[in-house]
Amino acid sequence: MKLKTSLFIFSLAFVLTFFLGINPIYAADPCNAFNGTNATTCMTEDANLTPPQDCTWNLDGTCYDVNYAPEPGAAGCAAPSDCDDDQYCNSVSHECADKLDIGENCIIAEAYKCFTGVCQLILGGTKCICNNDSQCDEGEACSEQACVKKPGLGETCVGDATTSNCTAGKCLTFGTTKTCRAVCTSQADCTGTTYCFDPGGGADKYCAPKLAAEADCTAPDQCASGKCDKAAPDATIMSCIGGAAPGAGTGTGDATPVPSKEYDLPNFLGKGVTDPSEVIGRVVKYIMGFVGTIALVTFMYGGMLWLISGGREAYVDKGRDTMVWSAIGMVVVFASYILVDFVFKLLGQ
Repeated sequence: MKLKTSLFIFSLAFVLTFFLGINPIYAADPCNAFNGTNATTCMTEDANLTPPQDCTWNLDGTCYDVNYAPEPGAAGCAAPSDCDDDQYCNSVSHECADKLDIGENCIIAEAYKCFTGVCQLILGGTKCICNNDSQCDEGEACSEQACVKKPGLGETCVGDATTSNCTAGKCLTFGTTKTCRAVCTSQADCTGTTYCFDPGGGADKYCAPKLAAEADCTAPDQCASGKCDKAAPDATIMSCIGGAAPGAGTGTGDATPVPSKEYDLPNFLGKGVTDPSEVIGRVVKYIMGFVGTIALVTFMYGGMLWLISGGREAYVDKGRDTMVWSAIGMVVVFASYILVDFVFKLLGQ
């Protein structure tokens, strides 16, 4: 009976393996028992295994048998060198697996699983990162430990004239920002909206937007109008005559907005006051404060009339009426303030 059962199980396993493509489970590498220990333990304690093994320590923190090999016909690996460049050898299952791409979660002790070989703790967890441009695809650069698209002409860049992340041209300072600029040697190298600018000091010449009216110039091809002359007969410096500066660039590097002048107007309503609802609230507050003050002064005036009346009925009546109407006015003012405050809160202001 036991023999028949064993034959049945073996036959079933064979059929599943042959027809369904299911790989059988083979014995694990005995050296894996020392994973996560150290090189000394891995390569000295292997003699105490049954049977004794020839273990090798790997920098990824795993211990494996250099002589281990999967069963014939089974896909697997014994060492990292058994896998392709874009794969790593799983030290437990001894199967080749695809390496993790940049930005994927990883374990620092298993950095070998990353395509770049670098796993680091950054914002968002431990992830595979890059540390040089060679680890990125063509047209990308390693920036802040991630591969990003390189900027084109007219776009903001990082670097300098020698080393930059531009896809074309060089990373040069224009105004207050660094942008990828087309390098030139003469006006013929630039388009109709730019001219070959020489920053001096031996630096590279590059194509810059043509100048607007009144900008200092030395040659007509620097001006948008094509005219560079003295604005007045007694002028000592030439400037562009007429013409407007080209508009913003479209990414081709042949146009960049000319910095405009900005003027700050004083804010008479108070520092930081820009919301219309806040302006209205302040106006209402000032009006109510003024009206309340008048009502209080009027109430005091009525009291004074009553005090100096000396029993005269006309003064007593006038003082009493003044105090009554002043009191009613103050009630109305305070009620109005409460009502306005309620309306503003109701409207979510």
